[in-house]
Amino acid sequence: MSSEARALFVSIMNGEVKHIEDALDALRTESSEKYLKALGGLMPYFMPKQQELQVSMDVEPTTPTWFDEVLERTDQKESNLGKEE
Repeated sequence: MSSEARALFVSIMNGEVKHIEDALDALRTESSEKYLKALGGLMPYFMPKQQELQVSMDVEPTTPTWFDEVLERTDQKESNLGKEE
C-alpha cells in the first residue's frame, strides 16, 4: 500500500471511529456472542500476532575481558575479610 493510500485509509477510518463504536455498542446489547466475534475480527488490525522465534548463535560463549580484572583485585578482598569476622 502506498503512503498516499495509507493516509487516505487512516483519514477515512478516523471519521468512522464514532460509527464503529456505536455499532459495537448496539451489537453488544443485541448479542454478546456476535459482539465478541466482531471484536475478535478487529483485533488483528490493532494487535500484531505473536510469533514464536527461535534464536541460535554460532559463536562460542566467552568470559568478558573485564572479568579477570575484577577477580585480580585485592583491595576489595582485603576490606571484606575484616567484615566477615
